[in-house]
Amino acid sequence: MKPRSNLPPTVCYYSQANLFPDDGRNFLNTHLKIDPRSLIKTRNDGRNLNDYFRKAIEYMAIVNYPYPTGFLKKLPGYPVQAACGYMNDTGTSFTDKELATMMYNAANIYYNTSGNLQYNCINPTVCGDPGTANLGGAALGWPWQECSEIVIDMCARGGKSDFFWDECNGNSTALLIATCVSQFQK
Repeated sequence: MKPRSNLPPTVCYYSQANLFPDDGRNFLNTHLKIDPRSLIKTRNDGRNLNDYFRKAIEYMAIVNYPYPTGFLKKLPGYPVQAACGYMNDTGTSFTDKELATMMYNAANIYYNTSGNLQYNCINPTVCGDPGTANLGGAALGWPWQECSEIVIDMCARGGKSDFFWDECNGNSTALLIATCVSQFQK
């Protein structure tokens, strides 16, 4: 598919939010090869897709080395540049399906560079964090380490330079605590 798009972040989120009628969910589930265990059935399920895309972009930024790597995922050198190639045409008149396809192609640089992945499991409660699964056998290994040993901002701050909206809400520590409590408190 020809790479294209150079859009502000709100356009992509707005597009994803509007794709959640039945025909949009069916398109996303089929075209983006969503794992049958994590299909998008509700608008809330669609947030899993957004998080899946966001994590791909964030993790690529973390490992944006000039040489191929393989400790998070098998990636080419400069994976961000490769992913951006799918979203760098000028214009703002793209259909929702075109925007979703651009995001899917960009995320696949991270999740499926080899092209061998049959499905994309986007629900972390079903399949753990597919972005960090190579770090160890535990699906929640990185989130546990993040909650117990490493205190770092793990939220988008929004703004003109950020691809996603502000989810830190001015207090990233409170967000980290709430996330950890919801993931690990029984």
